[in-house]
Amino acid sequence: MSIEDVKQWNDARLNIALSKEMGWTDNGAPAVYYGLIHKYTDDITAAREVQAKAMEVSADRYVSNLDYVVNPDSTIDVWTNDAIVKLLQATPRQIAEAAYLTLKG
Repeated sequence: MSIEDVKQWNDARLNIALSKEMGWTDNGAPAVYYGLIHKYTDDITAAREVQAKAMEVSADRYVSNLDYVVNPDSTIDVWTNDAIVKLLQATPRQIAEAAYLTLKG
């Protein structure tokens, strides 16, 4: 799964996929109970939860994924203050995309 694929998903699809990764819904279930779906793409608190899980899995991979989501054309070998600020200002959607890529490994 590439970032380009995930970027084309609507919020509902990404929220469902992340809710499954976080254990809120059964990965094998034929249907999804929408009351259990968290709004990772809209709610910064929910986005931080999935971010924490992704960093548990691999902090290095998460930061690399977030950098690619936020700075897709970047070729930075050394972190500048501007690049770091962009990571810190990531939207819930950007955090969710990077977390999903990290959790799916």
